[in-house]
Amino acid sequence: MIAYQTSIDLFKQISFLTALLGGFSITFLIGLLQLQDRKKQKLLNACVILSSLASFSLIISTLTSISGAYWLTERTNLSDTDSNTNLIASVPELQSALAWSSMSLLFGLNLLLISVGLAGFLRTKKVGRLSLFLSFITIAMIWYFWIFVVDVN
Repeated sequence: MIAYQTSIDLFKQISFLTALLGGFSITFLIGLLQLQDRKKQKLLNACVILSSLASFSLIISTLTSISGAYWLTERTNLSDTDSNTNLIASVPELQSALAWSSMSLLFGLNLLLISVGLAGFLRTKKVGRLSLFLSFITIAMIWYFWIFVVDVN
């Protein structure tokens, strides 16, 4: 069960994680924009688009998780709820904040990993294949963990 302070801490942790990943994504995007390889322009454009979408998605996740924590801190009367009550499940505003932040976190992380995987092809085909393979393995592990290990109820 998720009580008042735990809910605030959950939203804080999600906002920290997504802000950090968003910063990495923006830094990666800036690095891609510095490249001027004319032979691989289509691949470079795809990587730029994917990392831009990842940055935007991670920023959305940061803002929605901050709004969930802010919404909770304004309502101190909810701190009196029973510790056995799942606070997030019982409040629709918190459900939507958690859903938006979780969905955009997964979407942004997947896009960032695919972009990093494709960026390996900017070096050589061998490095590209390896980086893309590793990014898909990482995505599969994240989805396995999210579907089978994480209990959202």
